[in-house]
Amino acid sequence: MGSSNHKMVSQEEVYKKAKVGDIFVFSRGGVAASWSCLTRSKWDHCAILMKTPSGKKFLVEAVSPKVLIWRFDKAINWWFTKGNAKSIAWRQIKGVTVDQRVETAFFKFTNEMQNRPYENQFSELVGAILSQDSERCCCKEKANYKDVDGKSAHKYSKELSLDLEAIVKKEMKLLDKNQDGLVSEEEFKASGKTTEEFQQYDENGDGLLDEEEMMKRAQEQFSPGVDADQDLIVADMMADLEGERKQSTKALFCSEMVMLYLQQAGWMSKEEMPHHFLPKDFSDDDNANAEYYLQNGAKLGPMTLINPQPPKGWQEAENKRIQEAKKKCKDKEHVEKNKMAQV
Repeated sequence: MGSSNHKMVSQEEVYKKAKVGDIFVFSRGGVAASWSCLTRSKWDHCAILMKTPSGKKFLVEAVSPKVLIWRFDKAINWWFTKGNAKSIAWRQIKGVTVDQRVETAFFKFTNEMQNRPYENQFSELVGAILSQDSERCCCKEKANYKDVDGKSAHKYSKELSLDLEAIVKKEMKLLDKNQDGLVSEEEFKASGKTTEEFQQYDENGDGLLDEEEMMKRAQEQFSPGVDADQDLIVADMMADLEGERKQSTKALFCSEMVMLYLQQAGWMSKEEMPHHFLPKDFSDDDNANAEYYLQNGAKLGPMTLINPQPPKGWQEAENKRIQEAKKKCKDKEHVEKNKMAQV
C-alpha cells in the first residue's frame, strides 16, 4: 500500500479536478515523536471536499475549536503558508456516482456538521490507536498529540454560511453588476455561465432574473427528488445517524468526521465506529485501515501530492480580492455613519 514515489500535481489541477467526497491528508510539522511512534505515520490530519449550490468548492475540517468550512483554494494555501503543512496528499473517491444528488446530500450534511465542536478527548484518540494495533507500538509513554489549532484558520477563512438563502443573496450581488436588483443575460454570462443556463432560470421569459427566480432554481437543483435506493445513492445522510453513532459524533476529531461522511454516504461500512479511525487510515501507509471498509464499489485513488506552489497570479488575485472586500466594508461603514449623522 505505502509508496514513497507519489505523483505530484499542481494546485491549479487539484482545484479543477477535485470533486465532492475526495479526501485530503496532511503531514504537519512539530508533531511530537511519541505520537508519530504510536501511529507509525507522518499523516496526522485529514479533511473532505464539498460543494455549494453555486458550484464553489469548500474544504470541511474538524479543527479546534469547531468544524471549519472554507474555500478550497484558500484552505490549501493557508495550510502551506501558515499551517505548517509539510505535505498535503489528495485521494480521489472512485467507483461511485458523484452527481447532483450526492452533492446535495453532502451539502445538507455539512449544514448539520458545521459548528460542531472539535473532539479533544484524549482517551478517544488513544482508544482508536489501541483498538487497531497497540501491540506493535514501540512507545510506552503518553502520546502528546498536537491538536489542529484552527483558531487562526477560522479567522483567516471568515467561515461559510451554508444557508441557501444567504448563498443566493450573495450570488445575486456578484451577478448584479449595476445593483438594480435584477440580473440581465449579459450580466449572467459575464460570470462564465451560458445562455442555456440563463433560460433555465428565466421562467417568465422577460430576460431578467430576480432573487425569487434564483432561489427557486437553487431549491430545484438541490432537492434530491430521487429514491435513495436507486443506484445506491444516499439522498439523506442524516437519516440513520442515531444511537451511539449519533451520540459519539456530537464532537468530532478530523478522521472521525471524514469517516462519518463516508459511512453516511454509503461508501464505507458502519462495522466500526467513526472514532476508531485515525488520519493515517486515509493514507496509503501499510498500517492504514480505511480501505478495508469500503463498500458498494467505492475505492480510494492513489495518493497524489499537491505542489506547495500556488497557481501563477493566485496570491496577487487573492490580495486584490481582500483589498476590494476591505474597501467595500469601509464604504459601507462610511454610508452608515452618514445615515446616523443625518438622524
